[in-house]
Amino acid sequence: MHVTDKHDYLTVTIGRSLPPTSASLNSTDGPPSSQSPVNVDLGPLKSVSRLHTRIEYKEEEAHFVLIVIGHNGAWVDGVWSGSGSWVPLGERSQIQIVSQTLHFMLPPPAMVDESPSPSSASSVQRARSPSIDITSISPPSSLPSHSPSPRTAPSLPPPKTFALSQPSTPEL
Repeated sequence: MHVTDKHDYLTVTIGRSLPPTSASLNSTDGPPSSQSPVNVDLGPLKSVSRLHTRIEYKEEEAHFVLIVIGHNGAWVDGVWSGSGSWVPLGERSQIQIVSQTLHFMLPPPAMVDESPSPSSASSVQRARSPSIDITSISPPSSLPSHSPSPRTAPSLPPPKTFALSQPSTPEL
């Protein structure tokens, strides 16, 4: 099974959604899932915090980081990261939260038109801001990882995959 969720955010939250309450079931503010504080729900596992990790784009360093918030931490490319850790993510980084495995992916960079726009007096290209496209619940990928090999390889369920894209932005 392959599910894709597209998020145009610079931050994606991962964790456990809030259980529906009778008030939220009777609410007219949208479905209960719209009231969840997480973008990627890892299911009802009590060992997953409601807000377990966050993926953010750090513009000053021009890369994504995983911020670990949950008390049970996370593994990134086979290395343990406790609560409060900020871990840089590389192409195909493997993220393990309890028994859930996720892969962080970036698509190839968008083609940049080398000719200056007619409305622009300058030919300076501006950096593009990324948006986040999350692909989840997918079988293990056969693509090679460019991240270091994990130090331990426990038997886990199929990984979820994150694909991040960089949208085009209008030139100023």
